[in-house]
Amino acid sequence: MLKRRLKTEESTHVVTQARVSLIKQTEVSEQSSFILKSLSIFVGVVCLAIALLLTDWRSAQSLYVVLLAFGAGAVLFRRFPASDVIAQSWKTAQIQSEVEQLEDPSELASDADWQLREADDRHRSILDALGAIVIRCDSSGLVLSINDAGKRNFPAGFGIEVGKAIHLPYAEDFTPELEESAAGTTEDVALRTKHGTRWYSLLRLSIRDGSGGAPIIQWILTDVTDRRHAEQKLRADRDHAANASEAKSRFLAMVSHEIRTPLNGVLGMADLLDDTSTTAEQQNYINAIKTSGSTLLMLIDEVLDYSKIEAGKLELETGAVELTPLVERVVELLSPKAHAKGLQIGSYIAPEVPETIQSDPARLQQVLYNLVGNAIKFTEQGGVSLVLQVSQDSAGNHLLEFAVKDTGPGMDDVTAARIFREFEQGEYGRDRKFDGAGLGLAISKRLAELMGSSLTVQSQLGCGSTFLLEMPLDQIVDEAIEEHSEHIAILTSNHIEADLVQRTLISNGFAHTRVLDTEDLEANLLTAQLDRLLVGEEYVERIRDFYQEHSIHAPEIIVFIKPQERARIADIKTGEFSGYLTRPVRRASLLRLIALGPEVEETDEQHSAAPEENKLPTEPQEHEPHLNVLVAEDNPINWMLVKALLSKLGHHAELAEDGHRAVTLSATGTFDVVLMDLHMPGLDGLEAISQIRGREDNSAAQVPIYVVSADVMPEAKEEALKAGADGFLSKPLKKQDLEAVLKRYAKG
Repeated sequence: MLKRRLKTEESTHVVTQARVSLIKQTEVSEQSSFILKSLSIFVGVVCLAIALLLTDWRSAQSLYVVLLAFGAGAVLFRRFPASDVIAQSWKTAQIQSEVEQLEDPSELASDADWQLREADDRHRSILDALGAIVIRCDSSGLVLSINDAGKRNFPAGFGIEVGKAIHLPYAEDFTPELEESAAGTTEDVALRTKHGTRWYSLLRLSIRDGSGGAPIIQWILTDVTDRRHAEQKLRADRDHAANASEAKSRFLAMVSHEIRTPLNGVLGMADLLDDTSTTAEQQNYINAIKTSGSTLLMLIDEVLDYSKIEAGKLELETGAVELTPLVERVVELLSPKAHAKGLQIGSYIAPEVPETIQSDPARLQQVLYNLVGNAIKFTEQGGVSLVLQVSQDSAGNHLLEFAVKDTGPGMDDVTAARIFREFEQGEYGRDRKFDGAGLGLAISKRLAELMGSSLTVQSQLGCGSTFLLEMPLDQIVDEAIEEHSEHIAILTSNHIEADLVQRTLISNGFAHTRVLDTEDLEANLLTAQLDRLLVGEEYVERIRDFYQEHSIHAPEIIVFIKPQERARIADIKTGEFSGYLTRPVRRASLLRLIALGPEVEETDEQHSAAPEENKLPTEPQEHEPHLNVLVAEDNPINWMLVKALLSKLGHHAELAEDGHRAVTLSATGTFDVVLMDLHMPGLDGLEAISQIRGREDNSAAQVPIYVVSADVMPEAKEEALKAGADGFLSKPLKKQDLEAVLKRYAKG
């Protein structure tokens, strides 16, 4: 830069001297030209006067000679000065050309220098406005310059001074990640400054000044202390939120365990009491206890599921899902609740629906159970239907559509838009009609999304609601349906059931199926040529009286009955009636009974009993061997419950009050099964299982161990299985689950 500046100044000086010389030469030329002109005029006049005096005026020829000589002399006198002037002009033009040649590069150099200074000033002003510190060093690290911001923050003694090697004053607790000599890199550094420790974003750039010399390393330090503090606060807040979420999960798990433990006693004792002889009044009280306990258990499960979803710990277990049994099982499980409210309930499965799909069976059933349960909860009159069919999206892709339709009050668009949010309900306040935490639909929607599905609602006030669960479907069933010529009529006050049964029969080839009008029943029965009549149990007596009078016209009659009215089966199977179907009607049972005749209904409907009928026998079965069961349980009420259940199943139970006692008793090798609680004083269940499995006595170490715990978090189950448990039973302990486990070893 200095060399270029010297060259520029030298060129400017030469141009200036040339310009001065040119001006002087021009002045001399003008003066010489004026003198020569004056002298020429004077000489010419003198010569003319002499010639005239000497000339003979009488001769014209003489006069002409004089004038001609005067002209020649004038030309000669003018010619010699003009030559000098022309030569001088040529010299002046040459000087002018040289000056212009010197001016052009000088002006270019001056313009380039001005542009460089302007760019440097602009760059410096921008960095100063940003508060950036700019340090320029040579390739060896020697500081060439530092801007004002750098001088303010790093005065003498901080390792950044002009003429000395640069050493950034790093903070004591900071170690740089990059080498100081690395150019074109950026990193955040903590430096000691006049104002304390500050964070800077350090950028190293290699630049050249255009003179062709060695490159200069420019260090740019931008203060990012506020940003670093914000990032630290954000990380702290994130860690705090993660810890709070983990603490919430632990709290929910603990609360769940503490609530489930006494709830296990409440529901278990209610089941035991239900197996005894009770009066009608006592039975009502027992049912109230079981209903309240089941509602509380459902709320606990919803809160735990929501906590798992929020924490991202809910994982799906994909497997084969049998669709028809799943749909019908959900409807059957909830039919007692619907029938108790006087509601109709049923299902329909379209023929094109495949038998199985790949999904999470438990979670899919949970979603459907929740949707149907909600529909029953909010419906006061009419009923609920669950329809499974195949639909298509806008792109023509097949969708498996679960439609839960009710005849409830419906909802407006505002309510429909928020009903899937957490803790949202259709109504608020102390006067709200329905209870609940507002988590069921939110959990169902999140589960649907995890399964790659969508859950939406279509509803209008006063017109009921339809919840649609749509799942992608790879293939559908495309088989020809066999056509049947039988004429079938349906007579029932359950309009939802009648419609679903009619759709099932028509879609499976029974095209001549219709629903009879009850207002003109007798006329319809007389005029209709029927092969089969499906009738609700509410019309049994009326149909019986009619066909006693018109027995010649009687078709095969099949009766729909509720599970709680199965006592009437013996009466129905006599006389005019050919068979029965349990409500809600299963598709396979209906088609098999219609196609093959009434002789199949008993074996077909044995599995259709309502859940409440599947009670444990009050006396042990003689053919089942007795098991010696060790129960590790520190809660006396739960011990009493398990002991009573085992006694009813015909097994012997022995108590271990803590983990140490359980390990000691299991070492005797006299027990067939061990039921182990996880949370016990002294030695918990996991450690007790580990010690039992670690014994040298092979027979005692191989005893089947099942954990029975109110801790239903996935981590607890995984830890139990990892410790050596053979299975996991959650509290409240269900009789069916316990019986299923013990039967494995009783049969052995």
